Amino acid sequence: MRKFLISMAALSAAIVPAAAADLYLPAPEEVMGYGPPAVSGINGKAEILGGFRDFDGEDSFIGAIGGTVSIPVGHSFGVQLDAAASISDDDTAVGGVIHAFMRDPSSYLIGITAGVVRTDSGNILSAVGAEGELYLDRVSLEAWAGYARLDYNDDFAIDDLDGGFFIGDVAWYANDNWRLAIGGSYILEEASLNLSTEYQFDTLPFSVTGQVSFAKGDNITATVGLRGYFGAPTDRSLIERHRQDDPRNRGLELIGETSSQIFETPAEVSEPPIEEPEFPPVPECPPGSTLPFPACFPLPPL
Repeated sequence: MRKFLISMAALSAAIVPAAAADLYLPAPEEVMGYGPPAVSGINGKAEILGGFRDFDGEDSFIGAIGGTVSIPVGHSFGVQLDAAASISDDDTAVGGVIHAFMRDPSSYLIGITAGVVRTDSGNILSAVGAEGELYLDRVSLEAWAGYARLDYNDDFAIDDLDGGFFIGDVAWYANDNWRLAIGGSYILEEASLNLSTEYQFDTLPFSVTGQVSFAKGDNITATVGLRGYFGAPTDRSLIERHRQDDPRNRGLELIGETSSQIFETPAEVSEPPIEEPEFPPVPECPPGSTLPFPACFPLPPL
C-alpha cells in the first residue's frame, strides 16, 4: 500500500504542471488556418477510479490513477505519453505507454503504441501494436492490436505468457458530452466484454466515468471514476476532446484487462498428507477358541 501511495504521489507530481491554464499551445497550422491538426495543442488529462473485482468468487477492492500528456508534432502527427498506477489486494502495478500517431480529426487516427507494466511482485507485462480510430459522425470505432508478453518473477513457478492481443470498442455519443461504448478484449488467452460510459459536465472540463467488465468464470470488474482535462479550451465538448486532443490512456487498459494474470503469484504449496500404514486384517476365530497368533486353537475344557 505504501508503494502504491508513493506511485500515485509521483504520478500526480508529474501531471500537476499540465493543469496550468497557460499550458494550451495551439499548433502553428491551427493558427494559420490549415485545418484541424492531429493534436489541437499540448494538453492532458488526469483520472482516478475505484471499484471492486469478483474473481473466482472472492471480492476485492481495486483502485487506479492515471494521466496523459499529448503533444502535436507538425500538422498531421502527435505523440502521447500515458502513466498509470493500480492496486489490487496487496499488490500494485505501475505502467507507462507511448503513442505515436497520425490523425485527421474529421475521419481517422492511425499509429503505433507500446507500453510496459510492472507489478510490485516483479511481474512484467509488455505490449506493442498498431492503434487505430475511425470517426463516423457520432460513432467511433477504436482498436489496439499487436503482440504482448508477460514475464513472471523468476522466483515464481509460473510459465511466462506471450501472444497476440486485441482491445477494441464501438462508441456512440448520445450527445456531444455523453459517450456510451461496448467493447471487448483478448490478451494472453483471456477474453472479456466491456461496457463503459463517460459524461462531461457542460460548464467544466471534468467528467464522470464508469465501466463493467465480464470475463470467463463469472468474473466481474466494476469501477467508477472522475476525469479532468487540462490544457485545451475549457468549452471543448467531450467528442471534440476525444477526437482533437488526447487518445485513450492505454496504460490503465493494460492493467485492467490483465489484472487476473499480472498479479498472479504461486499458490501456497501444502504439505502432502501423512499416509497411515496399512496392516492385514486380523483373522476372526470361531466361538470357543483362542488366538495365539498365527492360528486358532480350541480353548481347553473347564
